[in-house]
Amino acid sequence: MSNSKCDRSAFAAGVRRAPPQVTASAQAGASAPTAPVGTNPDLSDTLSLGNIRRSLILMEDTIIFSLVERAQFERNEAVYRPGGIPVPMYTRDGQQLSLLEYLLRETERIHGRIRRYTNPDETAFYPNELPPIILPPLEYPQASPRLRECCISCCPLLI
Repeated sequence: MSNSKCDRSAFAAGVRRAPPQVTASAQAGASAPTAPVGTNPDLSDTLSLGNIRRSLILMEDTIIFSLVERAQFERNEAVYRPGGIPVPMYTRDGQQLSLLEYLLRETERIHGRIRRYTNPDETAFYPNELPPIILPPLEYPQASPRLRECCISCCPLLI
C-alpha cells in the first residue's frame, strides 16, 4: 500500500505541501520503453501489474492533491451557468455555453490542431468538433489485440 494514506491525513489536517513528484526511477518504470522507429517495442514489462499499480498510485495522489488544493477556493457559479458570463459560442439550439464549457471546447480545438488527440492515450470530450491537424501525424505503436478488445467507450458528453 502506498503512503497516500499519510498524505490524505495531512490534507485533512490542512497541511499544505507540494504535489507528489514523479521520481526518475518511478517515471522510467511507468513509461513505455523506447524502441527504434518502425519496430514494435516489447510492452510486456510496461504493462506488468507492478508498473500499472505504481502509475495508478501516482495518478491517485496527484488527483487527490489537486482536488484538495481546488477546494480552498469558492465556487464561482457564473462560470458554470450557461450564459452566466457571455461567451461567443452557442449550442445547436441557440443557448449560450457556460464559460467552463467554452474554455474546454476552445482548449480542445487548439490541442486538436497540434495532434494531441491522434495519440491513442488521449480522448477529446468533443471529438466531432476537432479541427484538422496542422502538424504531420505521428505513428504510435499498436496495442496488442487483447488490449484493443478491452477498450473503453467514452460518453460523448460528460459535462
